[in-house]
Amino acid sequence: MKIHEVKTYSFGELAKDVQAKVIDDNRNFNTDDDYWFEWIVDDEKEALDKEGYTDAEIFFSGFSSQGDGASFTCHVDLEKWLANSKLKTKYKSIIDKADYEIEKGGNYEHEYTMGIDLTGYYDMDEKQEKLANELADIILEDAREHARAIYHRLENEYNEYYEQASDEAVIDALERNDDEFTADGKIFFERS
Repeated sequence: MKIHEVKTYSFGELAKDVQAKVIDDNRNFNTDDDYWFEWIVDDEKEALDKEGYTDAEIFFSGFSSQGDGASFTCHVDLEKWLANSKLKTKYKSIIDKADYEIEKGGNYEHEYTMGIDLTGYYDMDEKQEKLANELADIILEDAREHARAIYHRLENEYNEYYEQASDEAVIDALERNDDEFTADGKIFFERS
């Protein structure tokens, strides 16, 4: 049996260039992974479905450039949407006569890339057509409000997530963990 002695150092005892390497190697020490947003997207899809925005696909980009934002595409379950928005009475005459789809266009992801397509005018009279077009504007604005809320939630989570990956947060976690390092910056684990 051979016994090897290894000299170890606390983070503060390492050379500055080795400290920088340790920070980079342990950047995600406080965070789970690079898919920090997936649970939010899943939550938001479920919430959108409850509001009447079915089969939603959420898109986003962020968080510091022109064109950043969130958007989504979906089918609008008109009966569910009207019931949730308390507008069912006013628009009940077109529930079975109109279908709406939220669509996205352009290269950006923000809420103003979203549009609405009224895919059916099934036996509507002039008054119903007017109501259907009026309702399209209302649904689209509501969808944009949801997209803005989704973006703000994602942005807040992003900021919190990446704050935990800052140099200061990584150093603090390594020091609280009492990690020891070899001279080249590898975490030393005593094996039993």
